[in-house]
Amino acid sequence: MDASIFIALALASMGNQIWDSCTNDTSCFEKEMEPARLSLSVGRVRFRESFSESEIYLRYEFGRNYGGFQPMAGISYASGDNSWAGVGVAWSVFENNGFYGDLSAMAGLYDLGGSIDLGASVEFRSGLEIGYEWDSGRRLALSIDHRSNANLDPVNPGAETIQIRFSQPF
Repeated sequence: MDASIFIALALASMGNQIWDSCTNDTSCFEKEMEPARLSLSVGRVRFRESFSESEIYLRYEFGRNYGGFQPMAGISYASGDNSWAGVGVAWSVFENNGFYGDLSAMAGLYDLGGSIDLGASVEFRSGLEIGYEWDSGRRLALSIDHRSNANLDPVNPGAETIQIRFSQPF
């Protein structure tokens, strides 16, 4: 996934979220309660045109949002002995009859470990998640994440992870 396409999609969605939450009688980023969620994902990492590693990713979405933006933190570990940990926000793009789509953006620290060289210690993770939410609040989704250092380093190959995600609300 090209990062510029994701950024354009994310900015358009964010603009809609902000516009929808800004009315005359409320603040644009008023705190609202939202179910906290713990998510576990497993997937494959695509780097330089091949799927080279498996990855496990744990993410926690905090029980609140601000103008549609839900804070979260995550940590991942890949079979090539590299890891990433970061913080950011998620926001809903659509919800319809149990189906949903979310976008996310996070900044974090990357430890090379011995395999995929993404060029820098600071790596940004952007994601698209499409799934189904049951009445219980549990979710099952397919997601794709893109990691890159946003040209903080001249070496910026980027990597994608395609994963299956299960989320449990609290």
